[in-house]
Amino acid sequence: MKRAFDGPFFNEFTLEFPRSVRIINGELLKEKIAGPLALGTTYPELTKHGLVCVTETTPRAEIERFAAAVKNILSKPL
Repeated sequence: MKRAFDGPFFNEFTLEFPRSVRIINGELLKEKIAGPLALGTTYPELTKHGLVCVTETTPRAEIERFAAAVKNILSKPL
């Protein structure tokens, strides 16, 4: 996964994933993690892109747990 856009951001940013965000979200839900908003549903040109939101109220441990879970999901074959 990588940031989709280089511009500055505040609380929300878009990530580009190597596979469907909907599939990733399904796996994240098994870990009780709310995943990124799948943008391809509304913007077909942004298939495999997800909107992630992190605020000052999000503990660092939750961010790291999300990142580790996504990394684990993406390491598994389809």
